[in-house]
Amino acid sequence: IYGPIPVSHFGETENPYESQQTVYENLFRDLDAAIATLTEYATNSADAHPLEKVDAIYQGDYPKWLKLANSVKLRMAMRIRFVEPGKAQEYAEAAVAAGVMESSDDGAWLKTSGSIVIFNPLEEVWNAYEDTRMGATIDAYMNGYDDPRLPIYFKGSELDSKYHGVRSGLKSMLKEHYTRLSVPNVAKTTPVVWMLASEVAFLRAEGALRGWAMGGDARSFYEEGIRLSFERCGVADQLTAYMASTALPGGYDDPAFGYSCSNQSTVTIPWNDGAAFEENLERIITQKWIANFPLGTEAWADYRRTGYPRLFPVVVNNNPDITNLQLGARRMTYPLEEYEANGETIRAAVDQWLGGQDKMSTRLWWDCNPRIR
Repeated sequence: IYGPIPVSHFGETENPYESQQTVYENLFRDLDAAIATLTEYATNSADAHPLEKVDAIYQGDYPKWLKLANSVKLRMAMRIRFVEPGKAQEYAEAAVAAGVMESSDDGAWLKTSGSIVIFNPLEEVWNAYEDTRMGATIDAYMNGYDDPRLPIYFKGSELDSKYHGVRSGLKSMLKEHYTRLSVPNVAKTTPVVWMLASEVAFLRAEGALRGWAMGGDARSFYEEGIRLSFERCGVADQLTAYMASTALPGGYDDPAFGYSCSNQSTVTIPWNDGAAFEENLERIITQKWIANFPLGTEAWADYRRTGYPRLFPVVVNNNPDITNLQLGARRMTYPLEEYEANGETIRAAVDQWLGGQDKMSTRLWWDCNPRIR
């Protein structure tokens, strides 16, 4: 999100900022150490669950924690695809060989379990704060595809019970202007998504498309990703029709502000063996993006890394640092409080690793896809 951050020396007297490359290298080392430990526990204690009462993810199931660790490694490997291509392939293939998520119940959710009560913060945001509503882009894609997951993800709008989103960057964003639009279908105790098996299938699809050893071909993993998502959402009976549909992503029909927009993509759902690499990559990332809802940070990372899915540009750009509306924000700027508390160190980090530009348009270390300029 930010780029350089202080990690390795946390808790010490001197805690300098480190490059994002250094942070990733440290994370991979930590993850490999965790995988080694979890492998031992999963092998020797597969039937024991001593952490069951305090584990709000897997209730002490070591093999599932091991799959999650390898799946996170696969996700991280794909993130560095363009900046460290050799390492990316090496780490991704190692993660798959060691065992990643494959079934819906492998997915990781932070959820109420026994005496552990978990409240979903997304419900607080859309309900108590009245701040979060469906976005125009997912409105256009899911309505265009006639996606049966719509009522699972969102509630019908107060306008007409249909599913309506809102464009980003409107001139006026008063609450009364958008609160009647669709909200996330999330209750207080809805489990919080960490990582889903469908995402892992799409990661393997992308890896296979790139020629990596993922244990299968791109088409099979792409279709498996959609199947796992439909299964998770309880609409598996509509999978066959969806996979055969030649519907296109829709345009955005603005029900409230007059900011309608034509469709940004013509990618269809069915896999196309004869399509160019970029078309099938867009197909993978678009379906991964839909399946991953509501993991917005991961969606943003994929968009910066690949350029997909194709998003609606903001209506009004109030940020002078961003001149290319299609590229949009590439990172978050450091908080003012950080400059006040740690000014000299943070300015040195910005100069050394961000080209002296603490801007939202500044690219991160891994954000270097040569196609996206």
